Amino acid sequence: MKTTITLRGSRIGVLSPYNPVFIERFRQIEGRKFDGDTKEWTFPACKESLLGVCDVAGILPWMLSADLQAVLKDEGVKPPVTAPVDLSLINGHKFLTTPFEHQRVNLARLIANDRWLIADEMGTGKTHALANRLAALFHHADMELHTLILCPKSVVSGWVE
Repeated sequence: MKTTITLRGSRIGVLSPYNPVFIERFRQIEGRKFDGDTKEWTFPACKESLLGVCDVAGILPWMLSADLQAVLKDEGVKPPVTAPVDLSLINGHKFLTTPFEHQRVNLARLIANDRWLIADEMGTGKTHALANRLAALFHHADMELHTLILCPKSVVSGWVE
C-alpha cells in the first residue's frame, strides 16, 4: 500500500501503511484527526497542513492532484524548471553500443552536475549507459566521487564489474 492523499471537503485525507515515524510526525501537525475505523488521518485543508503531510510522506507538492494543488494557492510551490541539456558534453565518449536519446540526455546531465538522480524505469538502459562513464571517473586519482547505486540484485554483479 502506498500513501494516498485526497481532498475531502475542508479536510485532507491521508491513507498510509503503518509506520511509527509517520504517526509521530502526523501527531505534530495541528488539527489532525485519526479515524480508527478507516485508519485514515485527516488534516485541515490548508497550505501548512498539506506541506506537512507531503514532508512526512515524502511526496513532492507539485506532484499532487489539481484539487490539492489548489489548496496551496500557487504560493511558490511549482514543478522544478529543467535546464536545457548540453549534449556536446558527451561528444567523443566511446560507447559499446549506440545509446538511445534518453540515455544520452541522462549521461550529459550526470557530467554537467555535481548531483543527479537517474530513476528511469527498469530496462531502459541506466546501467549500460552509465557504467562506462562512472568507471572512467573512478579511475581519476585526483577526483573524489561519491556514488550511491540502488539496483535490483540481478544487476549488482554488473555494477561491481
